[in-house]
Amino acid sequence: MPARHDTEKVELTAALLSTCVGLELQAFPKEYPVYVSPSFKCYAAVCSALVLVTTGFHVYDLSTSHTAQVPAVLLVVVLNVCYFAALFLFVWWWFPTKITRTVDSIVISFKGARDRVLPLDAITEIRALSNFSCTDSMYMCKHYACRKVFWGVPSSMLRRLVIITNTCCANYQVSMTQATMREFIRDNSPADATAQAVMVAEVV
Repeated sequence: MPARHDTEKVELTAALLSTCVGLELQAFPKEYPVYVSPSFKCYAAVCSALVLVTTGFHVYDLSTSHTAQVPAVLLVVVLNVCYFAALFLFVWWWFPTKITRTVDSIVISFKGARDRVLPLDAITEIRALSNFSCTDSMYMCKHYACRKVFWGVPSSMLRRLVIITNTCCANYQVSMTQATMREFIRDNSPADATAQAVMVAEVV
């Protein structure tokens, strides 16, 4: 089991994933659904409403403008529609739907993008984070800020699971309910009961 420090609590590593209790129980392949919290739905609804109101205001302004102002207002409307359409398309494309653990890999599924298959030996760590924890935020800034690109849209305001690989760009973040996250950590923890208990207890 890797050494642990107060500010560096590694949840799961490639070595632990390859000797986990789920393999002994032959529980894989197994799917873990992504959680979309009510607060995230509310946030998405408010953002969508603001976009529609803003675009509607520009359209109304266009319809009441003098002829000389029409080209400028029309350009604003077109840019507004293109920008927000691209933004929503990006969010939809990279919105996670589930994580599947197989014997030798972890597969992340998205609404638009193709499934990402991560071999176990490419995974540096899998870490459960609280979005409101200063310790977790400092850990991520200290170790991965400006060095890692994360894909996936966290759909919970409370917690998320980050999957960090040995590459710069192929890193991902997803949200799960606390119960699902505990189950994921338990299934992928070492078979040793003591180590498993420690890891499950540290899930946020």
